[in-house]
Amino acid sequence: MFGAESIDIASICTPTNTHSQVLAAALDVGIETIFVEKPISQNRDEARRMVAQAEGRQVAVNYYRRWNNSIRNLREDIDSGRWGHPIAACVRYTKGLWVNGSHFIDLFRWFFGEPQSVRTFRRHGRADTDDPGYDFALTFANGLAVDFHHLPDASYVFLDVEIFFRNG
Repeated sequence: MFGAESIDIASICTPTNTHSQVLAAALDVGIETIFVEKPISQNRDEARRMVAQAEGRQVAVNYYRRWNNSIRNLREDIDSGRWGHPIAACVRYTKGLWVNGSHFIDLFRWFFGEPQSVRTFRRHGRADTDDPGYDFALTFANGLAVDFHHLPDASYVFLDVEIFFRNG
């Protein structure tokens, strides 16, 4: 496709282990604007190489929840204090931290700012796996603690979030 078409914007929606290769091909043909689905790569070193390779181009990691009007409205409600102070939250996820857990780390950062602390309770999966799951907690400046629970060895995708506020 890269050789046959004139492309202004590319969206890389391939499996994570091919993102680096597809990004390199898109950059080689001169595409200036590229969206890459998250996670950008399977590891930090590869991600850093990709960022350096794309210098001078517009490359964004596409996190679709930030574009979802329902989620944007929820953030506005949180910011306005509609439901009062957040008092507790829980996330349950399958797959690994990179593939699914990272969605909710980003979501809570978007809602409540940078976490003030991280406590890891348990790692699921072998040490050599590309995407282990973790049970951990993030604590934010407003006092909210968010517990993350990985559901290991599931053959299905499951994502669940509960946020409790003083007023509902």
